[in-house]
Amino acid sequence: MSLPPPGALGARLFDGHSARALKVELRREGNQLLAQAGERQWRWPLDQVRWPERSREGRRVAELPDGMSLHALDNTAWDGWCEVHVGGPGWIDRLQGSWRATLLALAGLVLLAVLTQQWGVPWAARALVEPMPRSVDQSLEAAVIDSLGPPTLSPTRLPPARQAEITAAWEAAKERLDRSLARQGEPASPALTLRFHASRLGPNAMALPGGTVVITDELVALAGEDMPLLLGVLGHEQGHVQHRHGLRMAAQVGLLSVLVGSLWGDPSSLVSALPLWWGQADYSREAEREADAWSLRLLQANGLDPRAMVRLFQALAAGRTCAPPPADCAPPAATGADVLQTLGFASHPAPAERLRFFEQAAGRS
Repeated sequence: MSLPPPGALGARLFDGHSARALKVELRREGNQLLAQAGERQWRWPLDQVRWPERSREGRRVAELPDGMSLHALDNTAWDGWCEVHVGGPGWIDRLQGSWRATLLALAGLVLLAVLTQQWGVPWAARALVEPMPRSVDQSLEAAVIDSLGPPTLSPTRLPPARQAEITAAWEAAKERLDRSLARQGEPASPALTLRFHASRLGPNAMALPGGTVVITDELVALAGEDMPLLLGVLGHEQGHVQHRHGLRMAAQVGLLSVLVGSLWGDPSSLVSALPLWWGQADYSREAEREADAWSLRLLQANGLDPRAMVRLFQALAAGRTCAPPPADCAPPAATGADVLQTLGFASHPAPAERLRFFEQAAGRS
């Protein structure tokens, strides 16, 4: 068996026209790469040869002009010959072989994903939603209304006089809020259409994107004669309409799905679903904070004590279905919602955070 001359490297040459390989010996002569098979020779300028990146596995293949290529017979021998005659590994190869660089790149990717989720996606969603006409929100509301009905919602049992009383109180509160906004150079707040229903949802109110607010009989019973509490709730729901949270949430979830899919692949897998759920919950909590801030503006514009919302949260936390004050109500035991809150998957901010927000506002009044 004949050995290759010193400085030579065995390889296979493919001419780009045939699947048949020709065994050659490679040498460097000046600024040229020489391949020789018996009496036949090929020469290429070194700057026209594309050398492969280093890797633990996989064949080494150098791409040549005119569609030709060289394939390594032995990866170790190829790497050693290239280091002597072509040059050591490039900066990409060195980074790929460095565990420190790998950890740094992973940390950078995680940081980029977090920053994108926290600020990039919400900013992009706002940019998409703001130019859209309000008719889009109304179309989205129509789809939501179609999905509501028995057994979730059923006809209200509230007397018409009670419904009219709440509606009139809301219209007067909105008018005072609009006067306050006008003094600050801001546009009027969005109009709401109040719809009363009995519901399995318990004490609740729900703003639909187009401005319809569903108020349950159970919430009215919880409030009793505490009209500031009801107005605070309606101010919160108006905040959702004001900030177009329905449409923004749809846009944010869609953008987040694209982000998660690009990083983790199939969104149906648990690895992809967990960050998607966490991101959705985070966006929902931020929307609730914005709505709470709008509720505070409405209460303050009407000269009402922000502790009206404190009474609401305390009554809800105690599981009451009666009118405040809730001083005699003990808080319930920990539930699955508390676990979700701890893990960051809850759709609302922690009750303690919301209580603190309105209590601090009351202290500044």
